[in-house]
Amino acid sequence: MLKIAAMAAAALASAGLSSPLQAQEGALSPVQQEFYAELLAMGDVCSELPQFRVHKDDLQGWVTQNLASSSEDTLDTVLDLRAAKIEAMQADTLAVREMPPGASRTRAVSEHYADVVGRCLRMAQHDEAGRFFQRN
Repeated sequence: MLKIAAMAAAALASAGLSSPLQAQEGALSPVQQEFYAELLAMGDVCSELPQFRVHKDDLQGWVTQNLASSSEDTLDTVLDLRAAKIEAMQADTLAVREMPPGASRTRAVSEHYADVVGRCLRMAQHDEAGRFFQRN
């Protein structure tokens, strides 16, 4: 478990901005945990799309600062949620790739891509996340 906490600290290091989402005394709510996990997962994904630019170092630093007072269990939860989100997107991508060529596959590719771009767009338009996710 200490290895996971160390990995989280290393993966989430850099700058810092204060936020209303900043962890206060006590555990983060499930909504906050979900938000931080989505930020981290989509930071990786959106940075690979030509339509978006992600300031990953600043994002990771901001998340680190906001999670600094969180418990190891909370960090583990956020990282597990992040991993689950990435795994789900990878599974969706694999399922689309394995479809036989044709109209169904073309439609599935379009829907999958639109879903990912939509999630990145939501990040870019979000009051907090928009600092780190920008459209090109």
